[in-house]
Amino acid sequence: MSLFSAVELAPRDPILGLNEQYVADANPNKVNLGVGMYYDDNGKLPLLRCVAAAEQAMVEAPSARGYLPIDGIAAYDRSAQRLAFGDASPAVAEQRIATVQALGGTGALKVAAELGRVQPTWAAKLARIEVLGEEDFRLHTDALPFPLLVTSGRVGPKVQRLVELLPDLSRRYPRIEAVDLRFSRRIVVQPARQSASPMGGTGA
Repeated sequence: MSLFSAVELAPRDPILGLNEQYVADANPNKVNLGVGMYYDDNGKLPLLRCVAAAEQAMVEAPSARGYLPIDGIAAYDRSAQRLAFGDASPAVAEQRIATVQALGGTGALKVAAELGRVQPTWAAKLARIEVLGEEDFRLHTDALPFPLLVTSGRVGPKVQRLVELLPDLSRRYPRIEAVDLRFSRRIVVQPARQSASPMGGTGA
């Protein structure tokens, strides 16, 4: 028996699953509504000239490839700022814009930005962001002893309410497994216990 025979199949990704349905669809007039990418008039993924030129430049001047800084390549971040806001932008000149380079996961970055607006310390100590769904995330920050479950677009008000409740929660629960901020009218606290039990809630 395989070591993984008892592992349940994870739910199909809501975005990538669309591409699987597109491939399986026999309709000649089908349209791919999955991940947004550039295609040519023949429906083929082209190699952009700028990408080919960048690849050629890397071949001609090879260098070691180590880990990038946590916020990405500084020169890339500065160039992205100038491209988005313009060379004459006061915000760029006064260094009022924070830029983070990422391979993808722009939804997760948006959630991190929402958190940073209300609790900069928690955002600065973000250790990991787990994607739970199209707009749901689990945030692990070293500023808290438990993760936060959040929904994009609702982070600010819910985090502000959690800050108000933290002293009371610390007295009521010796240890907290997680705090769920995804509900519109309440904050749900999952106490850390030895045996499984229903999640207890505290009103937001």
